[in-house]
Amino acid sequence: PSSHSTTYRVVDRHSSKSPAFYEALMRTFRPMAARPIRPLPTRLTELISTEMYELVITHCKDKATLLACMRVCKAWVPRARFILFSRVICRPSVVIPSGTSASPVSSVVRYRAPDCNREELIYGNADGVHNHSSEKVLLKVKNVSQMEILVEYDLFLCLADGLFCTLPLHRMLSGHANEDDLTVLSEQVHAFDVLQDDMRAQVCIRKGGFRRGIIKIFESRRGVPSEQDAGQTAKSGLHEMKEIFIPNEIRSIRGPRANRGDAQFARSN
Repeated sequence: PSSHSTTYRVVDRHSSKSPAFYEALMRTFRPMAARPIRPLPTRLTELISTEMYELVITHCKDKATLLACMRVCKAWVPRARFILFSRVICRPSVVIPSGTSASPVSSVVRYRAPDCNREELIYGNADGVHNHSSEKVLLKVKNVSQMEILVEYDLFLCLADGLFCTLPLHRMLSGHANEDDLTVLSEQVHAFDVLQDDMRAQVCIRKGGFRRGIIKIFESRRGVPSEQDAGQTAKSGLHEMKEIFIPNEIRSIRGPRANRGDAQFARSN
């Protein structure tokens, strides 16, 4: 072999080509590195990672975890913020002027006592339940989003800070009631609907979370309740009839029909 280059001699006895041909062929061979794998575009890589952590954030249930996700990474903020906003009770910004100030109102009901022809306006806001005419605080409770008054049953229904509560109407109108007097029947409630007829009043509440829903139906009947429901009815004025689980997110409720006694619900697909 030469000192400057290495020569390979290939001998094939069954080939008609000369050894010089194979020597020239071997000189043309050059070592080649492995072809690198071309990476995906940066935009596509970002989308894949975004979809992965959004699936994780979607399954977060508690508020503290979602708030922590918003602090960890800016890319996590949109999904975490969307889930947090979807769980917030909507309170329209309505203002009822009063003598000294104006309060943002979330719910308004009209009340007329059986022995009085004068109609009163009662409204709720973030501070509690107020009488509009006298500017008197009837009930100190936080974040009132929905109210209903059943005069015939002496019932005051209230949705405050996600809690579905009841209170005797005469106690609430006295102005001496406080948050401790409320009877909490259910938690994490989004809304409720009331239907009355001559013999009973039914209250249908909507609760639940992401992609699941629970409907509870309460009833208050005229007359003496049964022994099984006597304790709960005496305390809250309502007793629970049934609970329905729906594996979808509920967006609206249509109250039970009075002539049939059953309930029909409109929900999302």
